[in-house]
Amino acid sequence: PEGAQIHFELGEKILRSLTPTPAELRLDVGRADALRVFSSTWLGVAGSGYLWITDTSRASSWIQKALRLSPQSAVLRTMEGAAHEIDAGHYDSIVPRSGPGNASPYFEHRRQLELAYNAFRAATIADPQNSRAHIRLGRSLFLLDKFVEAREAAERGLALGKRPDDLYLASLFVGAIQERQDDLTGARESYARALAIAPRSQTAI
Repeated sequence: PEGAQIHFELGEKILRSLTPTPAELRLDVGRADALRVFSSTWLGVAGSGYLWITDTSRASSWIQKALRLSPQSAVLRTMEGAAHEIDAGHYDSIVPRSGPGNASPYFEHRRQLELAYNAFRAATIADPQNSRAHIRLGRSLFLLDKFVEAREAAERGLALGKRPDDLYLASLFVGAIQERQDDLTGARESYARALAIAPRSQTAI
């Protein structure tokens, strides 16, 4: 990760130096916007790299830089939500029984989940056809114990999904929600659908 950081920062520095001249803008009026999109994509790639290894402190820095350039990007909002969801896992999800100090980790867990939900919700508004945003929205609602809304969002993502990895995740999430709702027949079918995509999945098995 430290080695990658050097290259990500160098790429950002180069991109910041590529300010279109007035002459270039006269020849290509869309050049500034194209450069903004490219820069946002590069920053998002850096963020996704750190997100992949769950280094959310580094990931969030790059994701926020990218969002300043493309605030309506469903992909970036989904990444933002994923970072918050990972951070939520660092805190205790069990409701404290007593003592004000014991409540702090639980409330931070819930706060991070709410931030994740808000980011995923923004992603679905930015791009209603983005299956992964709907799937992750469903996952965040599930973690917030809102099972009916979670199932609706996850099933919407499943219906929109085309990529095998999205269909796999949606099937797992829908199955988990169905299991929590005691719909064991439906859960079994969802897990079987996930296994058809990834036959060696221990989670689905």
